[in-house]
Amino acid sequence: MKRSVVLVILVFSFLVQGFSQNQKPLFSSNSSLTFETFFSGVRYADIMLSAPNQEQVDKREGIAGFYYLAQRYLRQLGFEYVALTSEEKTQLEVSIQSYCELTSVYFSGDIDDKSISNRLLIHSKFF
Repeated sequence: MKRSVVLVILVFSFLVQGFSQNQKPLFSSNSSLTFETFFSGVRYADIMLSAPNQEQVDKREGIAGFYYLAQRYLRQLGFEYVALTSEEKTQLEVSIQSYCELTSVYFSGDIDDKSISNRLLIHSKFF
């Protein structure tokens, strides 16, 4: 229980810190593409997970708290719908009108009892 609380606090601080960071990507295949241009027209996000992490999210255990906070963060960025659970991903697949409105999001980092390091957020837009 204590470990889960510490993890949630750390993830929350990670998300809050993210709002104050520069929105210019470290790397992009198109360096002239701004953050705002990239997200123009993108309404939906799909958080990509490994099979073990997807299982934990669906069962709401283990590392799931981190991804639920990440989902909230993406909604605050302006995405209308952020698919995280297997059920949400299936709903998105059957209801999406255009893949131009969708981006995949990958979160990465090293998590231990006290911190999150080597944070990485990768977006890939389909079109």
